[in-house]
Amino acid sequence: MSGACWLTIDGEPPLRLSAGDCYLLAGGRPYEVAGDLGIEPEDGHAVYRRSPGGRTVRAHLAGEETVPGWLGALNDPQIGAALTLMHQQATHRWTVADLAAEVGMSRSSFALRFKTLVGLPPLDYLLHWRIRSAAEALRAGERTVASVAAEWGYASESAFSNAFKRVTGQPPARYRTAKPAPPAAPPFHE
Repeated sequence: MSGACWLTIDGEPPLRLSAGDCYLLAGGRPYEVAGDLGIEPEDGHAVYRRSPGGRTVRAHLAGEETVPGWLGALNDPQIGAALTLMHQQATHRWTVADLAAEVGMSRSSFALRFKTLVGLPPLDYLLHWRIRSAAEALRAGERTVASVAAEWGYASESAFSNAFKRVTGQPPARYRTAKPAPPAAPPFHE
């Protein structure tokens, strides 16, 4: 709400956060939040318990109720692991069977649980993730559509353009020069 702090994720350089910033970490990597990088870290669970109204998104997710949508899906050990794989290896040619095997589930159980929690089938979610990420890259600079397509795993500019238009409603070149607006969001549960 006000002030600033440092977020340090295990193995990454510190990131300065300011008023209005928000962060979400998944995958269970250790991290530290501090107003000063020189302060000795303290256990976060104890700090939250001491603070008035100390319920963060984490406490809500750890509660007994099921949190619908993408955020709740991150809390599911297997679907959260699949989402992490998809985000970290978005250009990999994933199949539903591959993802299910990676998280120790049958293909059909995985597909059903993923769609129930996330609101989209796994490969539709991956398509939206790739296109939303590519859209950011298009708006961020002067790169060609072909180079962004290649970065996000598309073998041809044409295949990328077709997928991009299907998700955002407009071709990549027009999207880059259009008034900034977020790409069409997938219909996640709220």
